[in-house]
This record gives sequence, C-alpha cells and structure tokens, in this order.
Amino acid sequence: MKESLAENLFGQNLAVNAVIRSIDQFVEIGKRKDDNNNQNNAVVLMLTGWIGTGKSLTAKLIQDQFPVRANNHIFSVPLTFCGGSNQQKYWTSSAASAPSQMLKDLAEVIRKSCGLSLVVLEDIDDAPKEIMDSLENFILDLVDKPRESSTNNGTLIVTTSSTGGRSISKKMVEWTQEQLLSRDQITEQMVIDLLIEEKEGDPVLALNSTLTSRGIPVIIAPYLPLSREHLTQCIVKEFKEQGGGGATASKADVATILDELQYFSDAFPVFASAGCKRIAAKVGYLLASRETFLGIS
Repeated sequence: MKESLAENLFGQNLAVNAVIRSIDQFVEIGKRKDDNNNQNNAVVLMLTGWIGTGKSLTAKLIQDQFPVRANNHIFSVPLTFCGGSNQQKYWTSSAASAPSQMLKDLAEVIRKSCGLSLVVLEDIDDAPKEIMDSLENFILDLVDKPRESSTNNGTLIVTTSSTGGRSISKKMVEWTQEQLLSRDQITEQMVIDLLIEEKEGDPVLALNSTLTSRGIPVIIAPYLPLSREHLTQCIVKEFKEQGGGGATASKADVATILDELQYFSDAFPVFASAGCKRIAAKVGYLLASRETFLGIS
C-alpha cells in the first residue's frame, strides 16, 4: 500500500504516513476479540485538504487494495451509493428517501459481515447537518452494538473533505514566501492544530471530537497544496498514462501547462489552486493537438 501511495501521490508525505498508520492500527484492532461484548471495532481515517491534492485518489487506492472486496461500501455525500457488492442489502426503497435509514441498514449488514469491512464517504463537508448527524449515529451505532458474526474483524471508515484546505494553503504560501518553513519542516500536528484553530465549529471536526471522546480511533491525514515541482510530476505521469507509455512531456509541454494553471497567489505563483485536478484534461488536449498536427486520426 505504501508503494502505491508513493507512486501516485506527490508531496504528501504527511498524508501518506497518516494513512499507513491508520491501516496498521486497523489491522491490529481487527485481530482483537472482545469476549465480553463482541464489539465491532472501527478506525476512522479522515482525509482533508484542498481540491486536487490526492484525497479521492487515496480513497480509490485503499478500495482497490482492500482484502475483502465484497465488503466495500462507497458513497458520495449526500449519500449517493457509488459502489460495492452489497448494494441490494441496504439500498431499500425507504432508504432511498431516508439516508439515516440507509445507514442503519448498512450498519446491520456490516455487523453480519465476515472479515474486514470498508466504508468510504466522499465530500462529507458538503453534507447538511441532518446527514452529518446520521453519519455520527451510524459510526457510534456500528461500534456500540455487538457484531453478529464471529468472523467480523472490524470496519475502516474513510472520509474525504476540503475542511481547512484553503487555510492550510494560505498558510503554506505564507510560510514558503517568507521562508519561515520548508515543506519538510511542517509536521502533521502543526497542520492539525491549524485546522482546529481556523475551523472551530466545523461539522467535520466536530465529528472528529465526538468520536475521539468515545474512544474511537480517528486519524486525520492532512493534504498540503501542490507546488510546481509536484505539478510537474503530475504532468509527466499523465503524459505516460494517456500516451500509452510512449509519450513524454518536453520542458515546453510542462511550462505550457504550468503557465495555464491558476495559483493561490498571483504574486507568488507556486501552489496551484486546483492541484492536479485539471492537468489530465490539459495533457489530453496537448496530445490530441499533437496527433492532429501529425495527421493521426
């Protein structure tokens, strides 16, 4: 897993370390057996940062490598079902109009499942209060009630959000422009402290506080804005993928795409405001233009 993250994410050492730590903790918890209440153990991994920094990609990599594919349950807020093989078990007609009921049904499915389970909830910062309340109740319900299968080894719950992403990016611009800190000097705790300070009352962080107070392990993986160095790595990777391995990005190609991107600060154009989000389309356009010029149809 660590190798996949390193190959696909650029400049996100803090997030990669947090993700690996959460998975290690999840695997360790999954080995426990509580003879008193047969509790369903869970670990919550919160991926947070600005758009285009790799949160959804990380979630996808976790899905792809999860050992029990039948126990994958993937949603985007407001609780639109996106994938997993147990859809029919909890996506009932009543649940379709009542996300809270759907989550109750899902908790029931997980308690009866064998092996490890994965729940991915994308873009939870877009959720209205009633859905955030339902998510909180779902996690607490999942943990508090006993599992019904003796071979249920626990649940990894992964959320993505842009919570604090703009604050992190603004602070990164400040630290870098004024040469206060290099990227390597920034610690995970520094970013988490910044999130808590800047986003007091945020529903995603409130969820974190509630779960932590109940003894549920929560790991926050912070994603930093991407610099020109990391954007260049994204461009090179896209050229290889879209060109079938035979296409390479020239210095002129890289410069063209970098100049077309938008940055958090016009006066200090180092960190892209959309990360790698728009690079795939721009590389595709360049490759298509190249084929047209060469007369390739």
